[in-house]
Amino acid sequence: MHFPTTSYILLGMLSSQEMSGYDLKQQLDKRLYPCYDSPAKSQIYGELRRLTRQGWATATEVPQTHRPDKRIYRITPAGQETLQQWLVSPDVESDSFKSPLLLRLFFGHLVPREILMTRLETRRQQLSEELSACEEEERRLRDQMQEPRAKAQHLHYFLTMRFHRDMLQAARQWTDEAIETLTGWEESATSVRQAAGV
Repeated sequence: MHFPTTSYILLGMLSSQEMSGYDLKQQLDKRLYPCYDSPAKSQIYGELRRLTRQGWATATEVPQTHRPDKRIYRITPAGQETLQQWLVSPDVESDSFKSPLLLRLFFGHLVPREILMTRLETRRQQLSEELSACEEEERRLRDQMQEPRAKAQHLHYFLTMRFHRDMLQAARQWTDEAIETLTGWEESATSVRQAAGV
């Protein structure tokens, strides 16, 4: 039976410590972004129910005084085995990539050039901010790896963060080139029209 990637993501997170669905969502939003989209909250809870039905995780109700009771999930030995099988599987899927900006650019001939330029310039600014935050996180991780009790997962997270940094740098460079190309093309088209007396 085929299981979605989210199942294995959750098993991987639970292999480090037991967590509630809420805690899992918080951790995934914070840590997964360099390599994968964080699952939606509804998807996480649906997959947690599936993991418990499969016997790959257990759920324990924990009473709370001033809040609703919460459910804590823990990976089982069967879950550990399933996760390990997935991790060592020789199947490596192609990376998938979604970009709302590129999708709009694909249909860019349908909108005024100024709109495209504004979007590209806005994205360039966003990329610069994301890159600064990524480089800061990379420095933090590098410092953690120097500590005497550094864990292997710090190294692995550092490597995914470095890949994310390189992707952001490439995206920013591409955005600079796209702005330059669109500007050059517009200037060239304007010159041609003027020469033709249009």
